[in-house]
Amino acid sequence: MNRRLFAVLLVFALVVVLLPGCKGKPKEAPVAPPETGVTEHPSTTPMVESPTIKPITETPVSELPDDLDQINRSGLLKKVYFDFDRADLRADAIETLNANAAVLKKHSTLRIRIEGHCDERGTEEYNISLGDRRAKAAYNYLVNLGVGAGRMETVSYGKSQPEDPSHNEDAWSRNRRDVFLVVAK
Repeated sequence: MNRRLFAVLLVFALVVVLLPGCKGKPKEAPVAPPETGVTEHPSTTPMVESPTIKPITETPVSELPDDLDQINRSGLLKKVYFDFDRADLRADAIETLNANAAVLKKHSTLRIRIEGHCDERGTEEYNISLGDRRAKAAYNYLVNLGVGAGRMETVSYGKSQPEDPSHNEDAWSRNRRDVFLVVAK
């Protein structure tokens, strides 16, 4: 009787172990989405691969105007914009940051300040925090592209310095931004 019980248990164990592997097509492991460099939590440095940027021969900073205000007015570094109540980098912001990184690598002695801004909605305290997260998102992305962390600083102005003082969605979308200012040559 023990032999029969043993045989039944052995057959049962084999069925349990082997049967799941015999059900038609094997299940494919889920595929993780590709890394984009965009994070929900910009206060941590996102792990991204640097995009392929053609080598740039260094241009002497002397080719830039002497006056920092003139450099900043020239549009050397472009602004990036954010969605409402968000600090993650949009696709257009990533393109702009890639271009800004190329400029900063070309002019390797420039030091910049990244200013985070918000629209007028929300409390001042909340918008200061959101502006800080926005500035840090750009900072972290530029560091990952090889721009030296020591060349950049961040500040948040919250909603205190709107680019457009109007009270509509067009104005608010222009006010949700990071501004990149050259602070030293």
